[in-house]
Amino acid sequence: MTKSEHSTTNSVHYPKVFALTGSIGCGKSTALTEFRRLGAYTLSSDDLARELVQKGSSALQEIVEAFGEEILLPTGELDRKRLGAKVFTSPKDKERLEAILHPKIRTLSRQRISEAQTCTPPPPVIVYEIPLYFESKLKYPEIDGVIVVYAPEAVCVRRVMERNAISEEEAKQRYSSQIDMEEKRKLADFVLTNVREESDLLEQVRSLYATLALQH
Repeated sequence: MTKSEHSTTNSVHYPKVFALTGSIGCGKSTALTEFRRLGAYTLSSDDLARELVQKGSSALQEIVEAFGEEILLPTGELDRKRLGAKVFTSPKDKERLEAILHPKIRTLSRQRISEAQTCTPPPPVIVYEIPLYFESKLKYPEIDGVIVVYAPEAVCVRRVMERNAISEEEAKQRYSSQIDMEEKRKLADFVLTNVREESDLLEQVRSLYATLALQH
């Protein structure tokens, strides 16, 4: 269900869909979890990707054909750390992976959003975490607005180092592979600033959720 489709149906009010994005390590997942706790229907492109590349899936087979069996664990499952090391250091490999996964993620996400919009009762709002919303240059006609979680580069790099147990150099490389945060802030409809305690970010999410839910 796209904006153009649900805007022509006057008798039915579908919940609006907001993209949640930002840089790696900025706190997107924390914000998404709070939106879910508050009552929003949430989904994540990373979670959809994990679902699509489960052992034995056609998507995983395509990835193996593109990158070789070395990106598999002994169990036959995807070695995400090894694949991540490849795509974050090679723009060409990154494009190859995105060409495989993005169309499949788009199809699955549209299906899930349509199901959420037409359920009874529908959720007050739908929040879809898309880390590469700006980088992918894909069209998202179902998106009504964009929420950016902002944090300074130094903070993001430190968080990625701690979370992924990687070096500062690798963390900076992953951070720099995405569009600059200042540019994302300019393109956002709403900005959540994550520079203090987690409780401060959660309070901002609660305030924004109250605003978005009223638009339903």
